Amino acid sequence: MEDLFIGKLIKELHTALDNSFNRFLDKHKLTSSQMNILMFLYHNEEKVINQRDIEIFLGLSNPTITGTLYRLEKKGFIKRKVSLDDKRYKEIYLTAKSKKLKEIVFEDIRKNNEAMFYNMSSEEKETLVYIIKKLLYNIQNKDNLFN
Repeated sequence: MEDLFIGKLIKELHTALDNSFNRFLDKHKLTSSQMNILMFLYHNEEKVINQRDIEIFLGLSNPTITGTLYRLEKKGFIKRKVSLDDKRYKEIYLTAKSKKLKEIVFEDIRKNNEAMFYNMSSEEKETLVYIIKKLLYNIQNKDNLFN
């Protein structure tokens, strides 16, 4: 019976994290798709990123990314410029507004992590991460594990 319960707990944790993140996004008038793009850009600030890079990373189609980038640009979070190297590509740049938001986003993530791990030791956190990775691997490879 306990084995059946772990999936429910994981789902509840995911839902709680999702709800918290969506409240954060609502405050900043962003969608999760838009935030996914901003997070990708935050983690690749030192690189020149074009739309195709985002499509590949998120596994989404050109029209989907085009629309999302258009809305981010309209809201002032990004700038798109035609690449000097290849006119077919538009390079994507963060604006001052999105760079200011980055600090707020990472602070929110830090606070959520602090709350989530409030009464856990460093060893417990490491063990949890290890177990979650193991569970994820097992689920993703279950067809190969039992053949």
